[in-house]
Amino acid sequence: MENTSITSTIVLNSQEKEPHAEKDSTMDRPNWSSLPLDIVTLISEELPLPHRICFHTTCNAWYFATLLKPIPSPLLLVRNDESEHSDSCLFVSPITDFFFIYFPINELHGTRCVGSNAGWLAILDEQLNVSLLNLLTKTRIYLPSFITLPLYNPPYESNYIAMILYGTDPEIAYTKAGNEKWIFLEMSSTMKYYYEDIMYHDGKFYSITNESEVQVFDLSGDHPVMMVLIERLAHSTEYLDNISGSTINDLYSKYLACSSTGEMFLILWHRDHAYYPNNGVLPRPKDFMLMKVKPETSHCWATTKDMGNMCLFIGSNNPILIPSKDLQGLKGDHIFSVETFPSEEVDRYTRIVGCFDLKEERWESFSESSQSPLYLRPPIWFTLSLH
Repeated sequence: MENTSITSTIVLNSQEKEPHAEKDSTMDRPNWSSLPLDIVTLISEELPLPHRICFHTTCNAWYFATLLKPIPSPLLLVRNDESEHSDSCLFVSPITDFFFIYFPINELHGTRCVGSNAGWLAILDEQLNVSLLNLLTKTRIYLPSFITLPLYNPPYESNYIAMILYGTDPEIAYTKAGNEKWIFLEMSSTMKYYYEDIMYHDGKFYSITNESEVQVFDLSGDHPVMMVLIERLAHSTEYLDNISGSTINDLYSKYLACSSTGEMFLILWHRDHAYYPNNGVLPRPKDFMLMKVKPETSHCWATTKDMGNMCLFIGSNNPILIPSKDLQGLKGDHIFSVETFPSEEVDRYTRIVGCFDLKEERWESFSESSQSPLYLRPPIWFTLSLH
């Protein structure tokens, strides 16, 4: 959603007003910016955190008068009562134990959160209507339904492009402002691969296939333009710790992330704790492995343990790459993730939030919870944004 811009359209009564009436209305309007700043500070202290953020950005005077403590970023989003009929969210920082509840959010009632990026939530209702919601501004963009168009037309104009992975062996579909349906790119129908992750960066969409090939899509014109940016991993070539490309492609989930300096990272996550044969021995595959490339100079993945002193957060949204200096003294080259697997209890799942130190190859757990599969929700890392 980095490229999303929204223009609100307010329809006014078309009847013209008398000049003196408009002048009187202006004179009667209170000048809120002239409030004493100590009163503004007292008011801000009574507001819940999300409302305080909006209050904080009203004008320059209120900005400096509002007491706003640094907010850990990103936060893990949890529906407060684990119900699709909830109208509140719980935001938790497993690193700092910071948390707050945000309510009421009427737009969340009867929906489930399926993803997030740059302050926007992707929510899905029971009729498979999908929309994008900014929790702070309450701006909502309705996307075409997976079944049929919603009957409600939003009272504003918007400019957006959205892309999704759809299906068991995922294909790519996209839609743009003005479209009435999702459009399949139909790339994988003629190729022997499927897609595992997509991300948006610097005006374009990037995808990673199950063979670790990166494709870049330019959807700004009338027709999509696709090109192969990074070559797939050769099946017979050994990459990390004598692991072949075919083993990596078969056993590891793949995620894309891009740094501000133009480096692209491929995060490989092995979630199955079973052992696999390799030349007669049974080594345990590593939980995480990392590859990177700078597309300006190369089109092939290279192994690494260096993320440039940054930390990575993996959930159901785009992986979030943040410099460690912005994370309250945490060291870089850590991957934060949420792992879910069946527990020993009947009909229960265990969910663990933790981080993996790439250099030390060590896993540390922050929190653990047990949930019913009925209320199991995808882990979503969220950043608050007014844009």
